Amino acid sequence: MNIDNRILVVGSGIICIITNEKGILMNSNEYLMLRNEILHLDTIINNTINFFYVFVSAVVLFALKQEDSTAILVTYIVIIPAYLIVLSKEIGIYKIAAYLYVFHEGKDFNWERRRKIMNEDSKILSVKVIQAFNYPFLFVSTVVTVLFMIKTQWCEIGLTEEFIKVFGAFVLYLAQLILIFSNKRIGINKYIPVWETVKNEE
Repeated sequence: MNIDNRILVVGSGIICIITNEKGILMNSNEYLMLRNEILHLDTIINNTINFFYVFVSAVVLFALKQEDSTAILVTYIVIIPAYLIVLSKEIGIYKIAAYLYVFHEGKDFNWERRRKIMNEDSKILSVKVIQAFNYPFLFVSTVVTVLFMIKTQWCEIGLTEEFIKVFGAFVLYLAQLILIFSNKRIGINKYIPVWETVKNEE
């Protein structure tokens, strides 16, 4: 049986294999495109965290020179939104990874499958207990709250204004902790069954 296979190459990446005998287009372009999308989302995450560090550091340095401890709480203007941005991009990465796992892997591509096995067998704390992207926000929000407490005039806690500030700091920190621990173990496993259902219905 004479099968004429041609490999089309664009740049340095193999885009598709055409089998002339069957007229079937075996397309790996989608896989490569989605892998690139994962890299793009990862870049957004890194840039967001870098901006988050710079902004929080600048506000904290300014706040430590002030008498009023309220200035430190301004950091939450970025802490919570930055976390939500990173969380949404992480979820996007896991959805794409699960899609690749279900629709593309098992023969020629196996990165997500092998990565899943590696994570399940891992003894690393960040993999087993809480996802690594949570750590910067857990660490910074804890440091910010501790600095706020240090700056607070506890002798004036009976005053309504001081009490409101302390209560506000507690609520903001608690809200951040709830966000972190409610999303501590998101991953590919959550979305694999969803894509398998989609695949079975096609």
